[in-house]
Amino acid sequence: MSTQASHPVAPPSRPAPLPSLTSLRAIAVTGVFLTHAGFWYTGTGLTDAFVKADHAGRKGVLFFFMLSGAILAYNYPGALSAGRFYRKRVARIYPVFLLAFVAGVVVLIATQGAALIRPKEAVVNALMLQGWFRDSRLIPPTAWTLSCEALFYLLFPVVLPALRSIHRRHAPAALLVLLVTAAVLPGLAARHFDGNVVYLSPLTRLPEFMAGCLIGLHLPAIVTIPAVRRLAGRLLWGCGLFTLLLIVVVEQIPGVLSETGPFVLLCAVAIVAAAAADVRGPHRLGHPWLVRFGLWSYAFYSFHVSVLAVVDGAVSAPPGGAAVAFLGLIGTFALAWLISAGTYRWWEEPWRERLTGAKPAEATLLAAQEPHDASAREEVPASGGGVAVASGADP
Repeated sequence: MSTQASHPVAPPSRPAPLPSLTSLRAIAVTGVFLTHAGFWYTGTGLTDAFVKADHAGRKGVLFFFMLSGAILAYNYPGALSAGRFYRKRVARIYPVFLLAFVAGVVVLIATQGAALIRPKEAVVNALMLQGWFRDSRLIPPTAWTLSCEALFYLLFPVVLPALRSIHRRHAPAALLVLLVTAAVLPGLAARHFDGNVVYLSPLTRLPEFMAGCLIGLHLPAIVTIPAVRRLAGRLLWGCGLFTLLLIVVVEQIPGVLSETGPFVLLCAVAIVAAAAADVRGPHRLGHPWLVRFGLWSYAFYSFHVSVLAVVDGAVSAPPGGAAVAFLGLIGTFALAWLISAGTYRWWEEPWRERLTGAKPAEATLLAAQEPHDASAREEVPASGGGVAVASGADP
């Protein structure tokens, strides 16, 4: 591993897709779905189990923030054109958000009557500034995360060079500081400030994104470590088992660690392990259908609350029991994915390609799972001796 002062982080020469990171998006967004689907299981035999899943599922947003930083950092290892970067970011998130916002307004009126939306609320939501205003209605309710992402993208051309200037020998200490801050800051905000205004604040969640960026910068070198590649599969299984354990004990996590706490380290390990597994070659987490669900996950995240609101309004009475509740939950889950797949194919990707001229993300990621690509990915050296890797899911 190079330690030359003039090149703290050596840029990779040829990024290659990491489809497993895209698959992990689908798993994380499933947890977010469970936090909003309480009307199906409240008051049934499923209540206790799903309340725990609800608490853990909220941490899916933490994973999105860290993964966003990681993907962006190793997709932009060299010189960065701010103008081109911003154009690609707008093309990536705004068309779907705008459609979800319109759908959210329609659903709000349909389920709550002629609900009036104040001009300020319309402007704040349309500009993705929801997380900065305490009294603004969120349309859709998940849109606060986009105000966080908007700040992250705005600062990225400044954050990336700053993190890149950190020498490799100091990077672990810097990462530790960011991880600890990300682990305790949301908990402090939720504990000491009234309401969600600080917990939802883009500034509060910025350390999560920056920690992801620092991981992404050093990911090409990390995945060349033989032990990391060798243990990648076990680390992924460990992350899964640890997640199940946290779901069981999540309500007992104390104080300032209650919001993000141990999930921060879990997310960091999962990102590294999935990347290392992809470098080794195709594996189960990179299965084409899991990758597709990951690609649809942004649309799913944007629309699932509206789908749940419509279904909730159509269900005239609480479910009759655990079996009915479970079937209803699965049916709503499947409906939300169906809508998301259509949105991705006929709205999200066409607009992204129209605005940027980019190749379809699905073709790029699925091609990475072809068996003949495995050895090539492991043998392509980066300029600093690492393996050149990049997600392709969020370029």
